[in-house]
Amino acid sequence: MILPLLGTAVTLTTYPPIRDWVCGPGRALEIQDFCAIGVLERDHSDLLAAWLTQLDGHSGPRGIHGPFFGLDISNPDAEMRAVIQKRMLQALSVAEALSADLMVIHSPFNHWHQLNRVNYANVYPGLMDAAATCLAPVLARAADIGCTLVFAEGAMIFLRRSRNPNRRNPTWLLLIGLAMCTGGAVLCGWML
Repeated sequence: MILPLLGTAVTLTTYPPIRDWVCGPGRALEIQDFCAIGVLERDHSDLLAAWLTQLDGHSGPRGIHGPFFGLDISNPDAEMRAVIQKRMLQALSVAEALSADLMVIHSPFNHWHQLNRVNYANVYPGLMDAAATCLAPVLARAADIGCTLVFAEGAMIFLRRSRNPNRRNPTWLLLIGLAMCTGGAVLCGWML
């Protein structure tokens, strides 16, 4: 039996010390620099170029964490959704430039929605429609570039099949996100 291969979520500063550990066996990477506040709306060409240099020799699955701070894809305000779409599309341009085959986004299902389903029963269905409307152009663009969007939030686990035609064999990726509210610690990893 072949054991799964653990990948990692990294930033440009945390990646170099573990580069050999990642690149040697072809571990999966989730690049998290492009979800930081302000990165996508300013010139990030230097950051992108630095990542392209660092990724030389990386043959494993590759993804980015998409923007999420203050960007609720189920926002009922159409003007706010336009900003959210813009950020998501900017992130997909980064994913394309980095040859990423997935982008992590945050689920519209959050604790507030769950706790207030009864209080705002008439609002809840509209939130899911708003999320679908918000993601429509994002999903179309992701499909065009061969990038899969993966929902991650809280302690959810998502399984998806890689569709990268450059991979010899299709692989299953397990994306694990666990946020521990008490200490604020986050554990993220990919396993092949």
